[in-house]
Amino acid sequence: MNTMNLCRGEWLLLRRDRTAWIAYLFFTVVCLAALAQGVSTARREAAFRSELAGEEASRIAALQGEMGALGRGGKSPEAWQDPRNAGAMGRGRGATYAMLPAEPFDALRVARTQVVSVTTAAGPLEGATGNLENPRLQGIGPFDLAFVLVVLLPLFVLGLTFDVVARDRESFVLRLLLSQGIHARRAYAMRAAVRTLPLVLVAVASVLLGLAFSPTGHAPYSDVGLVTVAIAVYALFWACVAVALQGIFHAAAASGLASLAAWFFLVVAAPVLLEAHVEARVPIPSRTERTMLVREATRQASLEGSKLLARYYEDHPDLAQSGARPDPDDYYARQIASRARVRTAAAPVEASYHDALTAQRALVRRYSAASPVVVLDRLLDDLAGTSRERHDAFSEQVTTFQRYFSAWFDRKVLVHEPLTAASLTERPAFTFVPAARADGGWTLGALGLWAALALFAASGGLTSATRLGTSSGERIARGPHGLEEGT
Repeated sequence: MNTMNLCRGEWLLLRRDRTAWIAYLFFTVVCLAALAQGVSTARREAAFRSELAGEEASRIAALQGEMGALGRGGKSPEAWQDPRNAGAMGRGRGATYAMLPAEPFDALRVARTQVVSVTTAAGPLEGATGNLENPRLQGIGPFDLAFVLVVLLPLFVLGLTFDVVARDRESFVLRLLLSQGIHARRAYAMRAAVRTLPLVLVAVASVLLGLAFSPTGHAPYSDVGLVTVAIAVYALFWACVAVALQGIFHAAAASGLASLAAWFFLVVAAPVLLEAHVEARVPIPSRTERTMLVREATRQASLEGSKLLARYYEDHPDLAQSGARPDPDDYYARQIASRARVRTAAAPVEASYHDALTAQRALVRRYSAASPVVVLDRLLDDLAGTSRERHDAFSEQVTTFQRYFSAWFDRKVLVHEPLTAASLTERPAFTFVPAARADGGWTLGALGLWAALALFAASGGLTSATRLGTSSGERIARGPHGLEEGT
């Protein structure tokens, strides 16, 4: 019997299997529910970003209107309300937003908005999303399409393939097939593939639907092909795991329990162990120590007072050349000098923190190929724009931009240069430089290697599972004289 006939025969059997169709229907419903959650979140986040951009534009336009009114002879407000005061405007009304751009596959992963309000204050502040999040749901993790593909898809694959050989072996159908001259290994390989294929089609269709409904736009065809092949190879790996385990555990119940144990180890235990190992190898410096150091530096800066401002001018001869002189009564100038003092004191701890972070990233990249679950999870994170590397790059770029933004306002304060309507328009704006993503070829290579190992194990498992006359159940059925009962 050729391969097409084997597939056609399995499809006819599958059409009559109500349990399998219930599983396919349930998986489809789960994918659609996760997809709706992802699309809804992506659209809400897009509206939130648009709202913030509109708020910033209207705020700057209002400041420019106030400047125009003052230029026409209006009454001068208090210093902290004066739109021409760079020190006051840089700390609040002149602030800008730094936003992490969305990606075309943003419906894959439900993630918190990365929007930061950048001011000249001590550090950037994260903007609120305006959404309340249930603490219990935060503990479980977000329910999204990436979660369904990485965590639940293996369960469905294992549930539909864990007994493709064991059930026939227990019911003696395997002996009947062999008596008909059918190549058992190829027949059961095709059977596992046919049962897995509908799950892969539903998963890929859900990803494409998420892309179609994404407010961000179209994705490159290379990324679409990458995620499609990755999902197919990932499902193939789990189908092979189920078949390989049936070569060790001939009984269907034992094979099912072994499949669940394999899922728990690879999906739950292995990523946790990997993270624990990385944390143990490269620990991140204590946040408490970091906070205490900044607090002590701030206290020392407050005690030094006006001396700190004079010293700041001495350290910046370019300000002296511009004709500026320290004004001890200038509140905003003293704040600038105090902030520089705190930043200098905290620099060693900040450098230690970033060095540890860089080392952790390198370790995670090195060990991520140790599990197919981590490989697919990283790929989906990269495509959805929610990877840790991307967020870390965003945080670093915001920190660098915040210093540049502060320096732009601080110089105007120290040289006593008032803001104008034109200078508000020219103030620095944040532009995110995308971080390098994991190479797609490397991702497929790692998944392909895992699938090849599982295929090799499945081949051995099929050889063992289709060997007759060795299981205890068959020995009992064959009776004490080696004959099956009833013959």
